[in-house]
Amino acid sequence: MAVYLMVYSRTDQIVLCLMLLTFSDLAFFIPAATCGLFAVTLSLLGNASTLLQLEKVIEQKDARFINIHLVCASLLNSLIWLTYSCLIMDLPCFLSSSFGLVVMSTNLVFWLWAHGYV
Repeated sequence: MAVYLMVYSRTDQIVLCLMLLTFSDLAFFIPAATCGLFAVTLSLLGNASTLLQLEKVIEQKDARFINIHLVCASLLNSLIWLTYSCLIMDLPCFLSSSFGLVVMSTNLVFWLWAHGYV
């Protein structure tokens, strides 16, 4: 933290650094299961949010509504986390990763369909 404050000495950045330290101290008092549930919920909502664009893709048969780079990165991310969750036998992580894999695969299929590949 001292190095950060030496390089960046603006007031708003110092306040931000101190807030970050406060939040990291509070994280030690939150049970791990609650943090895990929060992370899985955010993951599910993040993946499900991409499905909102599929209606426009189907109506207009136009793939510009799907960010293919995000879909490919999310597919790879879900695949990595799915593999990891299988190795450590973690059911919540497995379910979240499986949902992400299904949703992003669906996005990829509709992107391919809109481009005439499927």
